[in-house]
Amino acid sequence: MGERKRRDKITIGYFGRFIDPLKGVAVGKKIIDKLLSRNPGLHFLIASPKVKEIMKLKEKFTQQIEYVGFVKYTEMKNLYQKIDLLISTNLYANATLPVIEAMWSSVPVITFDVLDTRKLIKGMIVEGFDVEEFVRKVEMLIKNETLRKRMAKRGKEWVEKNFLNIEEWAKKMVDLIENCYKNWKCGLKV
Repeated sequence: MGERKRRDKITIGYFGRFIDPLKGVAVGKKIIDKLLSRNPGLHFLIASPKVKEIMKLKEKFTQQIEYVGFVKYTEMKNLYQKIDLLISTNLYANATLPVIEAMWSSVPVITFDVLDTRKLIKGMIVEGFDVEEFVRKVEMLIKNETLRKRMAKRGKEWVEKNFLNIEEWAKKMVDLIENCYKNWKCGLKV
C-alpha cells in the first residue's frame, strides 16, 4: 500500500450502515457533530447507504462532509487512501471489515471496546460508549501525526501477522466469542 500522502487537512472516514442502531448511529452522529463543531478544518468522508441522519449532518456541515453513498467493496481501497483515520462506533463488534481494511491500508482506527476489541485490533480503544472520551482521543490523533503514523504501522503489521491466515483468524474469533459468552466480559446485556 505504500506511504500515505501528506495532506493539508485531516480527513476522517466513517464507513458502514448509518441506518443500523447496532452500528452506533446515535453515538456516531454525536461524535461527528462534536468533532466538526470544534474543529472547523476537519473533514469527514462518509460511505453509507443514504439516510436522513447523514443528510442532516451534511446540511449542517456542508463544506466538511463528503458523502459518497454506498460504495462497492471493490472500490473501497480508493476510500482508504483518502482518509487519515477511521472511526468505528459499532456497539456489538469492532473487528469489522472496515476496521481491518483500514489497518491493512495503514490507516489508524479508533473504536469502542466491545467484545474485547483490544484483543483483535491495534488501534485506539475507548472504554464504554463515552462520546467525550472518543472525541478527545480523535482530537489527540488529529494533532499528533507521529502517533498516527506509529498506529498505522502497528495496525498494518498486526493485520499482516494475524488476519492474512483466514483459518487462524476464524479460530481466534470463535475463541474470543466463546470466552466472552462464558465469562460475560463482553459488556453485552441480555
